[in-house]
Amino acid sequence: MKLHLPITLLSAVLAAFIALPAQAIDSYINICNKETVYYSGYTSSDVFGGAISAEYASISDNGNVTFNGNDDVHCFGVYGVGGAIYAPWQLTINRNRDVTFSRNYVAGSGGIAGGAILTRDMTISHNGNVTFNGNHAYGHFGADGGAICSSEGSGLTISNNKDVTFSGNYVESNLISKISGGGAIFMGVASTYPMPCSDNDEFSGSGEVSYYESHDSDSSGLLIISNNGNVSFSGNYVSKSADYESDGSARGGAILVSYGDIDLCIQGNDSVLFERNYEKNGNDYRLHSIYCKSSDMYLSAKTGGDISIYDSIYTGGDSYFNSDYTDGERNTQSAGGDVIFSGKYAEQHLNEILAANNEGRTATAEEILNSQTSEIGRNAYLNGGSVQIEDGAVLQVKGNTINIAAGSDATLAISDAELVAANATIEVGESATLQLSNGASVTADEINIAAGATLALGDIAITASASDAMVAAYRVSSLNVINADLTFAAGSTLVTDGTGINMTEGSVLTFMATSEGEKVNLVLTLGAEYSEEDQIVLFSNADIVKFLMDGEEVDSSTTL
Repeated sequence: MKLHLPITLLSAVLAAFIALPAQAIDSYINICNKETVYYSGYTSSDVFGGAISAEYASISDNGNVTFNGNDDVHCFGVYGVGGAIYAPWQLTINRNRDVTFSRNYVAGSGGIAGGAILTRDMTISHNGNVTFNGNHAYGHFGADGGAICSSEGSGLTISNNKDVTFSGNYVESNLISKISGGGAIFMGVASTYPMPCSDNDEFSGSGEVSYYESHDSDSSGLLIISNNGNVSFSGNYVSKSADYESDGSARGGAILVSYGDIDLCIQGNDSVLFERNYEKNGNDYRLHSIYCKSSDMYLSAKTGGDISIYDSIYTGGDSYFNSDYTDGERNTQSAGGDVIFSGKYAEQHLNEILAANNEGRTATAEEILNSQTSEIGRNAYLNGGSVQIEDGAVLQVKGNTINIAAGSDATLAISDAELVAANATIEVGESATLQLSNGASVTADEINIAAGATLALGDIAITASASDAMVAAYRVSSLNVINADLTFAAGSTLVTDGTGINMTEGSVLTFMATSEGEKVNLVLTLGAEYSEEDQIVLFSNADIVKFLMDGEEVDSSTTL
């Protein structure tokens, strides 16, 4: 239930407990056609917004825009919002040169949001370089959005800029009674703080505002980061020093999308990097960039570009990788780049963070594993380019489908890493590839590989409760079939250049043939360590096309 109270009455009700600022804010501010826009050292303790406070604000067609060291501090009051800018309805920052928000902050007891900016709907578009550095929000009972907080809005868009950088932004709190955080960006429904009432009435222009306390809702919208140059989220974090309720946690070292049906879309940028972003809950550390409580996530890497994730992520909805997207000229583009989940630097980065925080210890094995483990709450879809899981990373898919789209030429590549999808069917469509190597591990219910698709393996383990893989083209150095049923379709080709096919009890390896005599083709190349006395057991009628030992062809009548 929303509480709609005039600001004067709300102040009277709370007067015995808090100091709620009187809000005589501008209805609209338009800053345009300036050589330089520079706000530094502005402070506020009796209104919202350290430098600018307006229901609607536009900063467009200027030279360099800088907001540095502004704050909105309410030491004994509940609310503190928008360290630099408070624009509770809409904020537009378009067509400027470079845009910089640095060292802006908000602080208070609770209801703290937006270290640099608090708004509902926001667009940052067609600027030069965009930088948010060292902005922070501190709230004793919780805070949201170290740099940007967009609450109950329908859209937060950062698009068509040059390079975009979020670094060293953070949220700190002592006691949290609900999920709170977003070291760089928060979108959703923030912790309790005032926003204008949404009564479906257009703004009257009177400058008088009534407020309600934000609450859990079914709000919907989009958080879009698209068609920029190089985008990086580095060294952002959220920190909670003590427990309050069991479900109260600091989440989303870089991005927190909380509550409602709000999709996260990162598409068409030259490159995207997530690294050294982390969550601290009590004494526990975890590298973690993105937390989307119930949202779908769209990650589309531009052809020739990449989205590299060195921290863990979580999304409660479906995930779509390399779907088509709309570019800055409004043309539809195919995404042929690489989405990379890497655990390579987890231990190193954690130890550097612990040292910087003077913890006097190194990362535990549990902290390292948690930092390498990402989770998709429902299904995963790959529509082009590649998804690469590598160097100790673990990707958990909780839904029942992992689909590599037919005709996409897409590749799901796993190297020295794990894909855990115990309840899922992995569908590899025509022209798509599932590539596993270097100790990769896959856990799935079924693995179905269509004719014209490729399953390429080397030194891997497939674990399944009831796997049924229809294989059309197959390369393996050493195939370990662990409690799985693998079926090779007639007309498929198995190419092995290792020491053979090893199966555990309970596994079945089947090569199918047709009544017309079509069988599985087997190309087998063995190393010098293989002797003629060794045996490989194949279940079914397989034609041996070539049998090579030490590079020399052996008579095709050889029986295995």
